[in-house]
Amino acid sequence: MNQPKRNIDDTYTAALESYIIYANEEVLVRAYEFGRKAISDGLGVLDVAMLHHEALSAVASSWPNNELVRLERAAEFLAEALSPFEMALRGWHETAARLRQANDELEARVAQRTAAYREAEERLDRAQQIADIGSWEWNLKTGEQIWSKQLYRICGVPEASAFNIFHFIDEADREQHSDWLALLLAGGNPSPIEYRIRRADGKSRIVRVEAKLLAVDELARKVSFMLYDITEQKLAEAALQDLQAELAHASRLSAMGQMAAAIVHELNQPLTAIGNYMAASRRLLDRDDDQSKATLRGALERASQQAMRGAQIIERIRGFSG
Repeated sequence: MNQPKRNIDDTYTAALESYIIYANEEVLVRAYEFGRKAISDGLGVLDVAMLHHEALSAVASSWPNNELVRLERAAEFLAEALSPFEMALRGWHETAARLRQANDELEARVAQRTAAYREAEERLDRAQQIADIGSWEWNLKTGEQIWSKQLYRICGVPEASAFNIFHFIDEADREQHSDWLALLLAGGNPSPIEYRIRRADGKSRIVRVEAKLLAVDELARKVSFMLYDITEQKLAEAALQDLQAELAHASRLSAMGQMAAAIVHELNQPLTAIGNYMAASRRLLDRDDDQSKATLRGALERASQQAMRGAQIIERIRGFSG
């Protein structure tokens, strides 16, 4: 018994007394640890029981009442101290089996969550690919940029490579972009910006970019960007403008043709009348009598009136076109 007596100390006695009085669950952990140490020291169940009995005898003399309750708690403390021996008797393989099962379940959950994450990432990539939208996040502290797969495709560079999107901006648009970015970083809310980017293969694309400043904390600020490739839209708009210009030109030509027809119709009558009066005047000139002269004078006056009518028509047309 010398060895057990040397191992039992005030710490164990104090822990036992603390649990008997206060039933503190944390103290049971110390009882469990004592049992594990007893096994490592080569002690047996009987040794631990004898040590516990001596410690119990040391603290029992101070009990004024509730002896039954205190004995029950002392028994709980001893059971916890002997639990490592029980585990050893059952065999550590049961514990190992439970650990393996828990590990398998954990790995299964991790695999399930990983698969769900990858599926969500693939759905996002498909959506961005269909809409031709790229995105990236810029860490203002480290300067790191995290790109989506579609952004790599838009810029024409290999995936998972380290690139700075600002290097792809066309030189002619960089000053405009710098002003826009400065306003954003200052806490402003600028409208989306449109500019050109130069792909790795040298081709130019027109993009529309919007961004949001994410203030995680004072030291970790990030900016989230969405980039829309609007090249085809701009080409379609330019083609539509060209078509509208051609249509307007055709409309003007048609209007001019209609106007010309109207002018011809309006001027045809006075010109025809003038021609008729002038032909009659030539015939009257061949006659040398007073009546013919009077008729000639009337024909010339009417011809003059028709000429004035023609001039008035031309003046009205000028006023309309002006």
